[in-house]
Amino acid sequence: MRSAKGQKGIILLETAISLPILMMLLTASVAMLLISVRNYFRVLADAELHQEMQIAFTRMVQDLTEAKYVTPYQQNYPGIELHKRWYALRDYDGCTDLWTLYWIAEVRGRKKLIWGWDRSAPMTGDYSLAGVEIHEIAGEEEASSPGLYVLRLKGRSVFTNHYYTLSTVVYLPRGEGEGTDARE
Repeated sequence: MRSAKGQKGIILLETAISLPILMMLLTASVAMLLISVRNYFRVLADAELHQEMQIAFTRMVQDLTEAKYVTPYQQNYPGIELHKRWYALRDYDGCTDLWTLYWIAEVRGRKKLIWGWDRSAPMTGDYSLAGVEIHEIAGEEEASSPGLYVLRLKGRSVFTNHYYTLSTVVYLPRGEGEGTDARE
């Protein structure tokens, strides 16, 4: 019986030592879990930024390959006009000034890429996680190489504040398919 009385204080001592250690381990585990969840959403937001930018840029490059030339959009918003070749059109009606417009407009507090005139259906920024904003759109002819156009699109994720820039060069031969003789 004497040995049983001496063991009572050891259980209290073990509890007093192990409880703070257990709390530190639990705190570290919760902190690692929260950091992992935050990083998971950051990676998703960056992937969404890349995906939206690549989809919009692919469409712009496709339209650029069907163009005669590119001019800056000279209205209230930054953008570019792609003046189409007659054979790039499905229903060619003889019009000589057909073009596609890409521009940046503020829609619901965010700068978005717009194709054409319909501001209610932007090409970027409609997903909620990344909050993609378009900061630059440019299509310029290289001064040293006529017919060589540089197309650039720059966007940013509001969630991660990371920027993503896409750029390519497309050669548009001058005079190819122009005039009535080339169509007949």
